[in-house]
Order: sequence, then C-alpha cells, then structure tokens
Amino acid sequence: MVLEMETDEPNEEMKYHFVKSNAFKTIFCDGVFGGLRPDGNLHLTIYAERPAIPQMIVMERSSDGALDENRGKRVGKDGIVCDVEASLLFDIDTAIELYSWLQTQLDAAEQQGLVSKDKEDLGDTSASTMR
Repeated sequence: MVLEMETDEPNEEMKYHFVKSNAFKTIFCDGVFGGLRPDGNLHLTIYAERPAIPQMIVMERSSDGALDENRGKRVGKDGIVCDVEASLLFDIDTAIELYSWLQTQLDAAEQQGLVSKDKEDLGDTSASTMR
C-alpha cells in the first residue's frame, strides 16, 4: 500500500510510525514458494535451508573408552530441510509495489557491483518456487 492520505492542503505532512509487534523477528530467506490465491490475491512463503538435524545419534566407544560420534550412527532425515518461516498474503497493488521496491534495490546493488549475473539471465521467474 502506498502511504498517502487525501487532503485539501497539498503541503500538509502526515507522520507514519512503524512500531514492531511482539511477533517481530528477523528471518533469513534462502527461497520462496507461492503464487496466486483463488481470491486473486497472492501468497509468498519464505523458507531457510539447513542440513537435517539428527533425531538421535548412537556413539560407539573407541578403544581408549571415549565416545566417538564418527564411529556411530545417526537416525533422522537425509538431505536438506526447508524451514518454512512465514507466509505473506497481499493484493496485486502491494505486489506491484514490492516488485518496484525489489527492482530499486537490485539496481542499487548492480551499481555497487554486487550483482554478478546479468538481470536478463536470472532465469524463468514464472515458476512457483524460486531460489
């Protein structure tokens, strides 16, 4: 949503205070998943990737009596876990604002030499999951 307010006085100022809720937290994002909802709004789910944490480790004792994790076995999931952190729901107008904001940030990163790929080479952005 664009922060603006209708007024008869074009020079009138309006202050907006951004207050963090009790649920506020900083979230690292490795990827996104989402798309259009049946009501025409969008959802964007963000996740962070990490190696699977074992549910249990069975350690064997070495010849000197010390426990040796490397000689034991791990019980749990194999592969990478995608910790789903949050889901954002928004309308098309907000999506356009988000797109514009991201483009501004990418342009600034490109000017600072932080973007290693040509923006044209970013791949197919129509997929519902992107990394």
